[in-house]
Amino acid sequence: MSATLEELGAARPYFQKQGPRPGFVERLGTTNARLSRGGLLLRVATDLTFPLTPKNAVALDQALHPLPPGLKTLSTLRQQ
Repeated sequence: MSATLEELGAARPYFQKQGPRPGFVERLGTTNARLSRGGLLLRVATDLTFPLTPKNAVALDQALHPLPPGLKTLSTLRQQ
């Protein structure tokens, strides 16, 4: 199983400005989803071996936690 998470902050494409309300997961087909967390929009893509069923999407949403402060991620490196 592979999954990709992309974090979009305040500077994001115009077509991604509106995301789902916090606490909701917007499934896009069987392998893509969007969710909002702390002012960020998260885009999730999985492969076909892990389809994002409603149950899987909720489990993924509940499993996500903020990264520790000071951790260098691609998103934080882009802001420097």
